[in-house]
Order: sequence, then structure tokens, then C-alpha cells
Amino acid sequence: RIIEMRISPINISVHTMNPTLRCKMMHNRFAGDALRFVRKLAEHNIKLNCQIVLCPGLNDGEELEFTLSEMYALGESLQSVACVPVGVTRYREGLYPLETFNKDTARAAIEILERWGDKFKAERGSRTVFPSDEFYLIAKRELPPYEFYEDFPQIENGVGMLRDLEEEFSWAVEDEPERDIKRRVTIPTGEGVYAFMEHVMDFAREKFPGLEINLVPVHNDFFGGTVNVTGLLTGRDLVNRLSRENLGDAILLAPSMLMADEDIFLDDMTVQQLSEKLGVPAYRMHKDAAGELKDILGTAE
Repeated sequence: RIIEMRISPINISVHTMNPTLRCKMMHNRFAGDALRFVRKLAEHNIKLNCQIVLCPGLNDGEELEFTLSEMYALGESLQSVACVPVGVTRYREGLYPLETFNKDTARAAIEILERWGDKFKAERGSRTVFPSDEFYLIAKRELPPYEFYEDFPQIENGVGMLRDLEEEFSWAVEDEPERDIKRRVTIPTGEGVYAFMEHVMDFAREKFPGLEINLVPVHNDFFGGTVNVTGLLTGRDLVNRLSRENLGDAILLAPSMLMADEDIFLDDMTVQQLSEKLGVPAYRMHKDAAGELKDILGTAE
């Protein structure tokens, strides 16, 4: 039906092009059969955007090399490949003993992914293969420049999201008239992106004297493990961490923390309840950088 109706592009979670390994990873003896459909779609020129969740010791290293070589053989139908590191919570009793990436293993994965990206770029004109931002944070390596991400084909998977935010926020600050602003805001963030976000917030701190941006890294006790992204923080973790802070005039919340259509966290706490517990008004920030800056400056409509 996809081929007949020309539904293109489509998104596919691949993880590995090794049928036997895919059965193991999916815990499904039929999972390897699905790979023949990937090739069939490519043969009929259905454009493919693929994701690989890398798990150390399973589908990285030589297996990743094999997967990328097989995906290269898909030809021009392959539009993009995003590789993200596996995330592990503390709720894993009785599950497969997954490992997480460390500095060295993340750097090894980046080396493979960037080398294949260079090959795609040189031979087909587009990088195609991209490590997610999280790999660079784990590896403690500087993020690639803005141009590396081309047209940001997998930004929803965290590929180039930080560079895009940095670029847009710096332009928003440049467009805003310089003035003295007496205001203090608190912005909670995941531990993984804290250092980078401090760098981004410095654009506003330097231009607006008197503006205090209290960026607070919040440990994720709710999910535990290695979960350190902003979007999976819960209300209770925010309350526990922010209760020790001078919160100032407002608490500003990244939209990714909240449900799309309601001001509710993953643990069912509401933004209103958070405000009441901490004694300071809390607000969902705008999604765009210009709107986020206005939230910080207190000029948002």
C-alpha cells in the first residue's frame, strides 16, 4: 500500500541491518524479516528517514559498520539516518542487562558515524548519517558547526537541536534593543545539556545588564539511571531541586517537559501545583527562540 499510494518519505526504526541481531534486539523472531521491506521500499524510490538506537556491545562497533554499509547500498532513497544512544531507566528488573555509553565508547561511535557521513557527503553530496547531540555531550566533544547539519533532517531526534537553538537564540538577542532589565528568572534543565545551555543564556546575560538567569540542573530521581534530558523531568523532581533556590520573579519551563495540550508533567503534577508548592509563578515557555527570549525578559504577550 505504501508503494502503491506513493507515501513518501517515511520514518523507520532500523537499529541494525543484521536480521539475526534484529531478532535479538526486538525480542521477536520475525523482526529480521522486516528488513526485506526496507530494501523493497528503497527499490521503489520511497524516501527513507531512519533511526538507529545504539546499544553498546550489541549494535555498535563492527555491527554499526555493517548496518551503515547495508544502508549505503539502499541508494538515493535513503534520505537520512539519525543515531541516538540508548537511554536506560532504573525500572529494569528482569530485563536485558543493557549498558550505556561512556566518554570512550561515545567517541568511538562518533568516529564511525562521522566517517560514514564524510563518505556519503563526498560521493552523494549529502552527509545523510548524523550522530545525535547527546553523543557529543557524553563524549565531552564540541558539537559540530551549524553547517554540519545541512537542512536539519532529523532535528526531532535531537540531531543538531542544540546548534539550531544557539543560532536562533543569538539572533533573537541581537534583534532585541539593549536595555537594563531588573529581573531574575529560574530555568530548570536536564543535567545533560546544562553546560551548553549556560553558554546559550550568556548571550542574554551579556546584553541585558541586571538580568539574572538562574539555570538549574535537575537530577532525574523519578526515572533514575542515566536519564538526564530536560523533556523527561517531572514535577516532583523540580520541586525537590528548586526548593533550595532563590527563584526570583518566575520559573520558566521548557515545553518539552509538559504535555502538548496541557500544562501537566509526566507525573501528573500541574504547573499550577508546582507554582503553589514553590510560591513563585511558573510558566510554559514559547517553543521558538524569539518567544523564549521574551519570556525571559518578561515582555511576552
